[in-house]
Amino acid sequence: DCNPNTFGCYDPGTGLGQYTTLASCQSACSVTPSWDCGSFGCYDPGTGLGQYTTLSSCQSVCSTGSGVLCDSIVVSGSQFQLTMQVNNFNSIIDYWITTAPDGTLLGEDSMWNMHNVYNSNPAGIPYDTIITCINYQDFTGMNTCCVEWIWDASSGVWARMSTTVSINQFENYKELIKVVDVLGKESMIDLNKILFFIYSDGTIKKKIYK
Repeated sequence: DCNPNTFGCYDPGTGLGQYTTLASCQSACSVTPSWDCGSFGCYDPGTGLGQYTTLSSCQSVCSTGSGVLCDSIVVSGSQFQLTMQVNNFNSIIDYWITTAPDGTLLGEDSMWNMHNVYNSNPAGIPYDTIITCINYQDFTGMNTCCVEWIWDASSGVWARMSTTVSINQFENYKELIKVVDVLGKESMIDLNKILFFIYSDGTIKKKIYK
């Protein structure tokens, strides 16, 4: 039998289960997506028992509470081409950059409150996760924050997953060669993981996204 929200496939012990083989049950039985609101935004607990049935309904009420400008970024457009902007901000954003988790540059703008992103990998397929960082000045000084976005295909919108705040400013753009973990293996950009970013000019930056 299949109980996607608790056990997955299981043998009821009666001989009357819905499926005759484990393989046929597993091919039809999967956990129903659901969403909860946490300190870093919306996440799928993986149990099917989340408070919200769609990511967009969670995003509409869930705030990371960080209070930074990244929380005010508004996204419009499609998965392939999108525009980001910050409304009601009485200054200019010094620098925007959007990358894919593998470091591919998808968009870059400076001295503007809007940012255009062209989302395509070398095979022409759009990424479903992107990371946008901005560098801006307010009454506290120069600030940097980053947002991780995922494409919610069921709703057709980009959903904010987390916001990262950093005191480091962006330097002049250098091409990212690769990202490696502490063991020196190439890695995707993951949250709460120490990573080393290797750039074209030979510099190496240690970063952690929270």
